[in-house]
Amino acid sequence: MTVLLADAWAHCLAMLSPGPDRVRVAVVFLWDALIVLLLSQGALRRGCNRSVFYIDQFTGLILGAIGVKIVHGAVSHS
Repeated sequence: MTVLLADAWAHCLAMLSPGPDRVRVAVVFLWDALIVLLLSQGALRRGCNRSVFYIDQFTGLILGAIGVKIVHGAVSHS
């Protein structure tokens, strides 16, 4: 959660700078704030904590498949 809060502060500072990215930064800031608020709720946090093992396993499989595809592409091109 500390990373999300640091990210939110970075977005606040970026919104102060002029430029066309202000709207995009504001949307990302609001999204991050919503995630922080939702994850601070007890029931949702307990549900996330129960399923974190399966989320880790699933994302590990996806990243492993991507890694295999990258290695296969590198080997077949050499």
